[in-house]
Amino acid sequence: MSTKASSDHRQGLAARPVFAALRRLAALPRRWLHRAEPEGHDPEPPGVRSGLILAILAGWVVFLAASLTGLYWMAAEVVRPMPASQTVSDFPEPRLQIDARSDLETLSAAQSERLNRTGWVDRPTGRVEIPIGRAMDLVAGMGARAWQPLEAGAPDNARARAVNAAEQAQGRTP
Repeated sequence: MSTKASSDHRQGLAARPVFAALRRLAALPRRWLHRAEPEGHDPEPPGVRSGLILAILAGWVVFLAASLTGLYWMAAEVVRPMPASQTVSDFPEPRLQIDARSDLETLSAAQSERLNRTGWVDRPTGRVEIPIGRAMDLVAGMGARAWQPLEAGAPDNARARAVNAAEQAQGRTP
């Protein structure tokens, strides 16, 4: 027998107790299940490898626990909440706005005023603007009719009105 063959044989002998221990370990759940059942009653066919099924299930549980632990760790490291006492910092120079908070408040006030005012848009044609809340109430009050197409109005000759307005502004009358 050559030295290579004898070393392979020795490794095979060393692995036999490990495989035997694994077989005994895999057979434990089957023995436990059979002890719980009365004699002569077999809960599953003898070919079912319950040890393998339990090993796969245990591996899945370990994998799930490791995954959840990893996700928790990643979330704790990557996503750090800002303390309530810390404020958002300003952008670095050059700043395009002097006071961004004041500009935002001015814009919000202008938008709110525009959405809530009442007035004429075009008095000769009878077009008015009303507060957005009132407009939504009117549309909601229409029920299913609100989805019907609008009736066609008289054709609007915007170009002619614009030319007339421009001529009047220049002092010429039509």
